[in-house]
Amino acid sequence: MSSAKPQSIFDLEAKHVAHNYKLLPVALERGEGIFVSDGDGRRYFDFLSTYSAGEYEKFMTNLFDYGKLLLMNSGVEDCGSALKLVRRWAYDVKRVPENKAEEIFVESSFGEKSLATVSSSTGRESYGGFGEAGVRVSKDDYLRKAAEICVRYNVLLVVDKVQTGLGRTGRRLCFDYENFLILGKALSGGCYPILAVLSCRIAMAAVRVVEEENLATNAFKMGQLFHQQMHGLPSAIVKDVRGTGLLNAIEINNGYDAWELCIRLLKIGLLAKTVRENKIRFAPLLVIDESQMLEDAF
Repeated sequence: MSSAKPQSIFDLEAKHVAHNYKLLPVALERGEGIFVSDGDGRRYFDFLSTYSAGEYEKFMTNLFDYGKLLLMNSGVEDCGSALKLVRRWAYDVKRVPENKAEEIFVESSFGEKSLATVSSSTGRESYGGFGEAGVRVSKDDYLRKAAEICVRYNVLLVVDKVQTGLGRTGRRLCFDYENFLILGKALSGGCYPILAVLSCRIAMAAVRVVEEENLATNAFKMGQLFHQQMHGLPSAIVKDVRGTGLLNAIEINNGYDAWELCIRLLKIGLLAKTVRENKIRFAPLLVIDESQMLEDAF
C-alpha cells in the first residue's frame, strides 16, 4: 500500500470504494506471516484475512467516471451483488413496499452461471445446464431507449459487461448509460488474476502448501485452542462462541457494541471485524502457531 498518511488513505477509500462492511480505522502497509503493519510500524495480528485496493479503485472510478467501485471475486459474484444492491436501493431509497421489488431481465440474456442469473433467462438451454446466450447485437438505439425509460420511471439500469467491456466491441464499454456497470474477465488484459492457466497454477501451489504443511490439521488444533481462550472471556459480555477450525465468531450480549469491541481490539493490536451488530468474526491465517495464538489471547 502507498506510504501516504493514514487519513489520506481513509479519504481515498471513502471516496472511491463502495463498502459492503464497515472498515477498521487502520491503514496497513505490509504483511508477513500472520502479522500486518501500519505506516508507523505498529504490528497487528491479522484476524481478518481480507484485502483492499484503494489506488486501483481510484483509478477505475476516475477512468470510467463512476462514483464507487466494489471489488468481487468473480463475474458470478458481481452479478449477484448487483441484484442485491438494486433491491436494497428499491426498498431503502425508492421506498418500494416490502417484498414488492421486481427485476426485469433482457430476453434470452446470460449473466454468468449462478442459479439466480441462469434462472432469470428465457433461454431454454439455461434450464437444463449452465446456459449461454451466444452473440446477439441489439438495435442501435435499443439500450439508449431502455435507459431513457429507466430514468423516466426512476428505475436502476444494470448492464453486465463481463464479456463485452473494455474494448471488446470496438468501444471502451460498449454502452454508457447504466447506473451499475459489471466488469470482469477483461480487467487484467489477459494477465493474472483473470487468466485461468496462471490462476490455476497459483491455486495448485497454494493447495500444495496447505497439504504439505498440514495447515488443515493446524487450523483444527489452533481452533480448539481459540475456543478454549474464548470460553474464558466474561459471560456477561460474550453470549456464545461459534465456529470450527480458524473460522469463528463470538456473539455479544445486549448492552455491548461489537464495533466498539473491535476498536478496542485494534488498539491492543488485533484486527477482527463485525458481522451484524452483535457478532465479531475471527479468521486468522492458517499458518498461525500455538505461541502466536496464546500471545494474542485477550
